[in-house]
Amino acid sequence: MSEYLVQEFMATLKSAQVETHSPPDVGVHPVARRQLTIGAEARDANQVVAPASSDNPPATSIELETLSKQFRGNARIMAEILSLLINQTPALIEQIAGAIAQSDQALVQKRAHLLKGRAATVFAVTLSGLCAQLDNAARQGQRERFEPLLEKIQAEYRAVAAKVTDWLEANRDPGHTPETRGRQ
Repeated sequence: MSEYLVQEFMATLKSAQVETHSPPDVGVHPVARRQLTIGAEARDANQVVAPASSDNPPATSIELETLSKQFRGNARIMAEILSLLINQTPALIEQIAGAIAQSDQALVQKRAHLLKGRAATVFAVTLSGLCAQLDNAARQGQRERFEPLLEKIQAEYRAVAAKVTDWLEANRDPGHTPETRGRQ
């Protein structure tokens, strides 16, 4: 992956104002593509995203192996991207909760859509699918679904954050501790 593409990818993740869309099929993990396709079909048919079944098995909280393949094993880039996800997602979830509390259906939809894209980008497929459901519910005015979906999103984010934190700890460069980063 060229340095330009990495910079573009990082800029997209850093921007809280940019709404992301489903990633192109090129290089998308089949499970992520299936989840995004199911979400699009459900939206088009005014239905909810299909629950897990034998044909649609639940994904793990985040597909770190797949993400690693996308970045050809470059742990430094993965660490930066995953750190951004961990650092920015709680505020985004709080914005969703605030929008729900204020009955701001448009903001619920926008923030759920943004989080859906960010989660899909790092192969947090289950989180992306839940956000797609909230995005669809907001588009369809199904306010009764907001709170239950928010609770599921929060729980799934905790699972993703735990897995990412473990990965970050396991892949931390021992020569670059917080104390030595600025000196080198």
